[in-house]
Amino acid sequence: MYQIRKFAKIILFLFFSCSIIFHTIIISGAVPFSIVWGGRLETWEQMIIFESISILLNSVFLIVIALDSKYIKLPIPRRVVRIAIWIMAVIFSLNTIGNIFSLNSTETAVFTPVTLVIAVCCIILASSEER
Repeated sequence: MYQIRKFAKIILFLFFSCSIIFHTIIISGAVPFSIVWGGRLETWEQMIIFESISILLNSVFLIVIALDSKYIKLPIPRRVVRIAIWIMAVIFSLNTIGNIFSLNSTETAVFTPVTLVIAVCCIILASSEER
């Protein structure tokens, strides 16, 4: 189980880091914001707000995984970190369902599997003990 946890952590670090970069690129305007948030964003102002929230949340998720991995050492009980990872698993499970019903076919095709993998990795970390 140790190797599976280690692999799940690597995947989560990779996805959350890439997600922060991706949402930053969207804010820069290099990628159209029509491919995110289910294709429902209508204005530049909406995009800035939603993408900023996305960057903030992905940063928090990255910190939670770093806490679980003990890359960041703070006096936060293991139980709190585990609950946070379970919450992340729920969020990404719901996000997977949302991506399935996206108005944008790219979002459905690309991000549905990504959020599903993230949800599964979070479930692996939350439901198993580290040695």
